[in-house]
Amino acid sequence: MRINDIIHNKSGAAMIIVVVVVVAVSLILVVTVSSLGLGEMEMGFSISQADEAFAIADGCMDETLHRIHLDNNYGIGAGTITLTLTNGSCDIDVTQAGNDRTVIIEGVKGLYHKKIEVTLTLSGGNITINTWKELTN
Repeated sequence: MRINDIIHNKSGAAMIIVVVVVVAVSLILVVTVSSLGLGEMEMGFSISQADEAFAIADGCMDETLHRIHLDNNYGIGAGTITLTLTNGSCDIDVTQAGNDRTVIIEGVKGLYHKKIEVTLTLSGGNITINTWKELTN
């Protein structure tokens, strides 16, 4: 059967229209699902990067507390200290008020930044953590 015969045959013309509509709707569905999938992947990547920035800040806080335990004056008067890691970096800021310290750490992973603030008190060789919280920008 030739195309010309199908076009002149009413049932053949109706079948072509149905096939074209089905293909068009299928194509629209495929494009929509692909777009949603890419958006979900991008959102998942953003969340993982932000989580990694928080993990960097948390690890740097642990390291800073260890250094303060070894040297009570660690970071005081030094301004911001930057530690560069293989997967990001962190900025450390330590301020003093008598035996109290406030430590603010900003973990950085690519474009993502997370901050943690810890207030602590030094007494003899002991460190007492008063607060440990994430700061929102």
